[in-house]
Amino acid sequence: MAIHLLEDGIFVNRGPLFGPWLPIYGVGGTLGIIMLKKMIDNPLLTFFTLIIMCSVIEYSTGWFLETFLHEKYWDYTGYFGNIQGRVCMEGALAFGFAGCGGIYILAPMVDDFLKRFTRKTQAIICSVLIVLFVCDMVYSKFNPNVGKGITEYTSCPITGITDETNN
Repeated sequence: MAIHLLEDGIFVNRGPLFGPWLPIYGVGGTLGIIMLKKMIDNPLLTFFTLIIMCSVIEYSTGWFLETFLHEKYWDYTGYFGNIQGRVCMEGALAFGFAGCGGIYILAPMVDDFLKRFTRKTQAIICSVLIVLFVCDMVYSKFNPNVGKGITEYTSCPITGITDETNN
């Protein structure tokens, strides 16, 4: 979304939901933080494990979206090291670096921020976010976020690779 905003000057919600969240990143980030705690002292191992883990998540999510929702939210066909257009080497490396940034920088900052609140306030914030997320999932089930810039696009702002319509 940030790349699209910088390149085109407009915000496009690129995910299947209408809210300000992309579940694939939330799942990847949460799993990374939980599953990789034991290797946090080894950034190189963490990096390569994130590459594999995030690629599996991205491939599985792409397969699910295409198979059950009949939508394609990304297509890496033409990228180096792509597998059925669902994952590619460039994306895997980006997720490795972003995941390390999340684990070593962002997660400790968020943790420190949340420690400022009481347990009760944390529970309220969490409950409100869960309710909003579930409502968004239900709404999006019947009204998926699709169309220009989401499931239909003409070129990648980074590589310029053209892909007319993914539906």
